[in-house]
Amino acid sequence: MNKPFISLIFLLIFLSVACSLPIINKEEIANTIEPTVLIIQPTAVLSIDPTQTVYSPPTARPTSNETPSPVPLVEEVKPTEISTQPAPLCSPFMKEEFDNPGECWPASIDDIFSPASISNKNKIFVQVKDGHLEFESQLSEDVFLYSFYKDNEYDEVIVRASVTKIEPSANQNGFTLACHVNRDGWYEVRIESSGTFEVFQYDAFKKQNGENPYVPLGNGGAAAYRIGTGRENIIEWQCRYESLTLIINDKQTWIKEKFTSMKSGGGVGVGLASYSGVVPRHIGFDFVEILEP
Repeated sequence: MNKPFISLIFLLIFLSVACSLPIINKEEIANTIEPTVLIIQPTAVLSIDPTQTVYSPPTARPTSNETPSPVPLVEEVKPTEISTQPAPLCSPFMKEEFDNPGECWPASIDDIFSPASISNKNKIFVQVKDGHLEFESQLSEDVFLYSFYKDNEYDEVIVRASVTKIEPSANQNGFTLACHVNRDGWYEVRIESSGTFEVFQYDAFKKQNGENPYVPLGNGGAAAYRIGTGRENIIEWQCRYESLTLIINDKQTWIKEKFTSMKSGGGVGVGLASYSGVVPRHIGFDFVEILEP
């Protein structure tokens, strides 16, 4: 058998097989092809040694064996927490020795209180001088002068003062200590260099009605008072809810207890009472002390 004949036989067989196969279009081919899945192999995790890292904790611990000293905390003060109120100028309880003029005890004729009119202010003197709060009157008319301690009131209080007669001065002068000073009036004691005392209630209602506002409560001799120029005398005026007590040089001189009609509570003061027509009157307070009972 020769070669051309054999080639022809193979060609016929191929055509016969091809004709027997089904026809497949492009869409069917596309639908029958399955998508290729891409498989990614995981990369090996890099191992990190923590001993080779630098770590800064939020709160560092001490590196030595010593115990650190605690650091004091400074409390933050908010602007709203700062008090805008001024500190009290005059302490409620104090001792004033009048080394210099101050703001708490009025010490001029324009600042003091006088319930009676003064005909000639050129003959009235109030000042801080030589360690004293001085009051002087050269008028024969009734003169009442008060320096009321500013900005403080007391339910109960003790006013204690050292008084001095300043020459030339008549013995009928009146060192005055007052307490329970309020809108209704006050209570005062007057000591004279002659060794006598008087106690009064000043009634503001009587003053408004044109009456004598000074209501007498007591009087008498002050045996403990040291008469004479240059001798120290300590006057203590104790004012409580229902009692008044006068102590001179540590000796009780007068007391009124169970004073149920007392109008208690208020300020304190010192001053001069001159009403006998004898002049001049010149007194000084070496110190004034305000104490709690």
